[in-house]
Amino acid sequence: MRNSALVLDDTAQILSVYDKVRLVPFGEYMPFRAWLSGIPKLTEGTVDFSPGTDLSPLPIPGLPAAVTLICYEVIFPGRGSGAAREAGWILTLTNDAWFGRSWGPHQHALAARMRAVEFGLPMVRVANGGISFVTDAYGRERQRLALGVRGVLDTALPAALPGETLYARLGDQPFLIAVLASLAGMAATRRERAA
Repeated sequence: MRNSALVLDDTAQILSVYDKVRLVPFGEYMPFRAWLSGIPKLTEGTVDFSPGTDLSPLPIPGLPAAVTLICYEVIFPGRGSGAAREAGWILTLTNDAWFGRSWGPHQHALAARMRAVEFGLPMVRVANGGISFVTDAYGRERQRLALGVRGVLDTALPAALPGETLYARLGDQPFLIAVLASLAGMAATRRERAA
């Protein structure tokens, strides 16, 4: 069983499929099932989902191909970076209804907007209980449905930024270099104090 997004034509024929790659532990699968057999999943059911493997942009007739992120895949930086080079936008689909009217949907929506900024791609976020929105490539919202509001967003898909963003090119490497430099500096300072 997989958690998937399907593109259908007007006769309900499947044109393309994206299978979620990064599954939620304890929700979509039980890690270390042999050792944690007495611990129930946070979601209904006992069957684990299987992760997908294809990170290619999802082809959608009449639109540029989309980096597709299902639910919590959108919170991870760099997710879909290879696909972002070939895509014209980001599509994220989520079920935030189980959060209710808590801080969860707001935090999840803010994290999603960061992916638009990282890759310089517009985003369409579809959440069954809200918060749904369309952003431009800078993460600025163009249209929005608030938490708990039902409706339809009807807007043109904003353009992607020309070329790749610095983050799309370098990813987390500058951050890792800064962390390593900080650790090296702390170690040198400690040795000087010990001497």
